[in-house]
Amino acid sequence: MWNIEKVVKKGDYLYAVVKNHPNRTKNNYVLLHRIIAENHIGRLLNENEIVHHKDKNKMNNSISNLEVMSAKSHASKHRKEHGRKWALLKCPWCESVFEKEY
Repeated sequence: MWNIEKVVKKGDYLYAVVKNHPNRTKNNYVLLHRIIAENHIGRLLNENEIVHHKDKNKMNNSISNLEVMSAKSHASKHRKEHGRKWALLKCPWCESVFEKEY
């Protein structure tokens, strides 16, 4: 589907140079993991789809490490992984102890 001309490292991610991709930057860059996922599923990802790195290694772009999911599912997955933060508090008046999310 998409022909990768070159791979470039920029920051934490690898980018593919794909001159005819509709979502390319002005320098013809597209995130490599998105190109790999699109080539695998045979279509463009929609604007609500995220490509998740299962092992959290942004350089591991093997198809077995990539998972296409909705942005909402992706956010939910990371919330569950990182957990919610709770504080143990004590009321200064009645001295009851309770937990509160922050």
